[in-house]
Amino acid sequence: MARLKYESIKSGLDPVAEQRAKKAALVAEQAQHITFAEYSKRFINKQAKEYKTPEQVRRLTHQLTEYVNPHMGHLFIKDIKREVLTS
Repeated sequence: MARLKYESIKSGLDPVAEQRAKKAALVAEQAQHITFAEYSKRFINKQAKEYKTPEQVRRLTHQLTEYVNPHMGHLFIKDIKREVLTS
């Protein structure tokens, strides 16, 4: 195992970058199998840490739950295309 890693480094490959790319691909694949509603909850939690006031979080939550999720919440992320957004 160590010899293979050594040989790949010697040939110019970066094993750490390869592992990161594999992990990113796995995360992207898993993200395709969740609904927009589930993803919007994750997005709200992530944005809540970056926003400065609770009002910003409340406004984002309200907009997604009242306006977007009733129309798109049931769709899988992989199924959302431009046509869905414009209809």
